[in-house]
Amino acid sequence: MDRFRAISTLILAGLLQGFVTAQTPNSDRLAPGTVAAGRLLQEADTLFRQKQYKKAFDLYQALAQQEDLFAQCRVGQMYYEGLGVEQDLRKAFRAYLRAAKAGAPVAQCMLGVMSYEGQGTLPDYKAAAQWYAKAAKQGNDMAQFNLALMYRDGQGVPKDPAKFLELLKKAADRNNPRALFELGNLFRDGRMVKRNLRKAVKLYARAAEQGEPAAQLALGLAYCRGEGVPKDLTKGKRCVKLAYDSPDADDALRRKCEGVWNRFKLYDH
Repeated sequence: MDRFRAISTLILAGLLQGFVTAQTPNSDRLAPGTVAAGRLLQEADTLFRQKQYKKAFDLYQALAQQEDLFAQCRVGQMYYEGLGVEQDLRKAFRAYLRAAKAGAPVAQCMLGVMSYEGQGTLPDYKAAAQWYAKAAKQGNDMAQFNLALMYRDGQGVPKDPAKFLELLKKAADRNNPRALFELGNLFRDGRMVKRNLRKAVKLYARAAEQGEPAAQLALGLAYCRGEGVPKDLTKGKRCVKLAYDSPDADDALRRKCEGVWNRFKLYDH
């Protein structure tokens, strides 16, 4: 489903931003917290950035045994994506579970993803919602967004439009691009909120700046129609082209881009 189309982005963003421990490699992130271990973590991070995944994995694995949450999450990521090791979703699930139980929100969110999709475990919407709730409570924007959709659709939790809107706004406040786009749609259509085209456009623009192709297309269409912004086919063309060229755009989105391109004759601008 589209809500999970950027798993790698979620993992990396969470490792850098959604963590419960300090953000930079140092001894305070570790138990027992020796300077040597801190240097080992820095070495592992350097190797990972250099794409020397096998060497990095060995170091992260050793640090994970010392209860370093960052290393545990990185081990989960590497098993999930098959970086430096053979892809193994069950081992990824176990690595994330270890970190999630210690309170790491990115790991909790990933367990929500994997429980929802049945990756490394049986599909379980209720468990997915529970893990998302734990991460959302700690401010993880992807968990807030995914849990919002579950409340909207009644998956693993009772349908609750008010809860859906509350969580969607929280995720948008944290600048989650998918949440910004979905909230923009609500303001554009006047669903659950008072219709406000200018606000919709502002939300689309914030999401588009982060490379969200659906928002780029929506912003381009707003410029083509003159809805919420002055009509400007040149700007509309630019936005639609960005959406079409995005590596995250699927075939359905590209067909929509082509439809807008032809309808407004953007090839003339």
